[in-house]
Amino acid sequence: MTRVVILSVPYLEPYPAVAPILLSACLNKNSISAVGIDFNIKLLDNFANCAWWPSFKNMLCNGYLHSEKLPRRALLDILKFTRKFLLDIKQKHNPEYIGLSVFTSESLDFSLVLSYLIRRYLPDCKIIAGGKGLEVSVSSENSTKHYDVFVNSAIADLVIVGDAEHEIVTAIKNSKSGLIIADQLSAEDLDNIPLSQWSDYDLQIYSKLSNFRDQEQKYDEPHYFITASKGCVRSCSFCDVASFWPKFIHRNPEKVANEILSLWRNTGVKKFRFTDNLINGSVSNYRKINEILARDAPRQLDYGGYAIFRGKNQMPVEDFELAARAGCTMWSIGVESGSEKIRYDMGKKFTDDDLDWSVNLLHKVGITQSWLVMVGYPSETDEDFELTLDMFKKYAHLNKNGMITYGLTPTFALLDNSPIMNNPVLLKKYGLGHNISKPNYQKFWTSSVNPSNTFPVRLDRWRKLVQLCEDLKYQKQGGFPIDKWQKELNSLEKLYYENQ
Repeated sequence: MTRVVILSVPYLEPYPAVAPILLSACLNKNSISAVGIDFNIKLLDNFANCAWWPSFKNMLCNGYLHSEKLPRRALLDILKFTRKFLLDIKQKHNPEYIGLSVFTSESLDFSLVLSYLIRRYLPDCKIIAGGKGLEVSVSSENSTKHYDVFVNSAIADLVIVGDAEHEIVTAIKNSKSGLIIADQLSAEDLDNIPLSQWSDYDLQIYSKLSNFRDQEQKYDEPHYFITASKGCVRSCSFCDVASFWPKFIHRNPEKVANEILSLWRNTGVKKFRFTDNLINGSVSNYRKINEILARDAPRQLDYGGYAIFRGKNQMPVEDFELAARAGCTMWSIGVESGSEKIRYDMGKKFTDDDLDWSVNLLHKVGITQSWLVMVGYPSETDEDFELTLDMFKKYAHLNKNGMITYGLTPTFALLDNSPIMNNPVLLKKYGLGHNISKPNYQKFWTSSVNPSNTFPVRLDRWRKLVQLCEDLKYQKQGGFPIDKWQKELNSLEKLYYENQ
């Protein structure tokens, strides 16, 4: 009997869900029989070609912005498929626990459906829930989190908030229930966590369904996800990463490199993507990983991840050349703004010279770069926004063949867990405190310090930047569905004027 089955909960983009196979590895290491199943990809594989699938996906992802109705037959088919899936689990594994990985808020709605069906068809099975999706607030008008609802309403028997790699083992061994707030892992803990049970997944299915991602790809070769660190060396005012991982911790770089080499040698898969917030959060660690990969598999691998621009004193020319030899093909960078002043306001802490240094060297060694950009930061002025436009114009000659892509998020939003909302000094600095009690304040916020930065102004800047990128032939980064967000922002604009 498999004691624990851990499931991913739709909706997720069709990439391998890491949590189920990582947590099942932790349980198996401690003599608790477990298996991870990516239910999200199974549901997608079964229904993605149905005419109603885009509407169903939008229903899960867009909430109140979604106005289309699903056919009754579609809802029945989804429920029948899920019922059969759960009964198959019961027959094959007969688990004592089913774990639900609620990765983002887009998985919340289906997690309720899934919990109800588990209670109905596996009444003796206990439900464990966890994931970042549970850590968002139920509404903008109170501080109740979704994990509180899951516990208080008995949707789940056990909810683990935070790093669950150790806590899930302890909880099952001691038959715990209720809410557990897990401490952040230490660097030593991170080194001792077992490798994800990739054998539980068929990686080919993700490649087959890669054309259903928000940024369509006809066929994306199979790849593994690697974790070298957790947390971030920056504490950007708009970002909630520090609320999940207050400290930046990293694994032994030799273990990271050897994990990559072992997977490559044993499976033939040569493509890897890092889950880290910053692959070069520790320059010395990043350099060591690259040294090993460049020595043992020069230019034979393909890896990428999120990174930060650093100056020539921190990352000289040799580091970029070494990364290219090690197989680095892509950096995704939180550029955010073309205004140095705004970047320092945010806490990004890199200068225009740092940006210019990295952009040119990445291009020189053949590493593609994706710029993550936003508009409408609370202190942003028209002059600051013009600097962002100027930045894209300045480097347009380097963006041929997708060497520079852009990922533009929707207009700047206030996140409940971010420093800009939790720090009274920042609330006062930007004049944001009056927003907290207002409905839909995350998007429709105003600043008493910079009152001209309104939602319509931010939306106008967003549209101008999208148009400029199209005119300059910048390609969009995968996972940033500009067309979909354009529709969502149009709906928000209508809502804004109806309820001004």
